[in-house]
This record gives sequence, structure tokens and C-alpha cells, in this order.
Amino acid sequence: MIENQPMIINGRKIAVEKVFFPETPSEKITVRFRIHTTEIKQQTDLVVFETLYDGGKEIAVYCDINDKEQTVTVKIPD
Repeated sequence: MIENQPMIINGRKIAVEKVFFPETPSEKITVRFRIHTTEIKQQTDLVVFETLYDGGKEIAVYCDINDKEQTVTVKIPD
């Protein structure tokens, strides 16, 4: 894996999509995803980026590589 680059496993960039129809402007949802960690050989921090679309048009993006709230640490057992 290359630091500060998208995670690629079996030639595919890891991405998850969730379709939802908010009932209020501040509605929150949970997006769950599963990562097969067999390709990860050392402790690794993964940062989740978000892009929001409305009718195919990008309306919001959040991509902060330093955001600890969106960071998941994969620990490899000894």
C-alpha cells in the first residue's frame, strides 16, 4: 500500500455507496463497510472520505487525511 493513496485490493479501489433520502436537513446515517485485511501486512491507518451526490451532481465533499474521527486503525496480531 502507498501512503496517502486510495486503498486498492485485487485491483479495485475500496469504495462504498449508500443511497438515502433524508427527512431533515441535518439527518445522519451510518455507512458500514467491510475490508478484507489479508493484504495489510503492518499496522495501518485508513481514513474514510465522503462525497455526497444529489441526482448525480456532487454537492458536498469531505476529504481530510488528518481527521482522526474518520480514521480506522487496522492492527496486525503478533
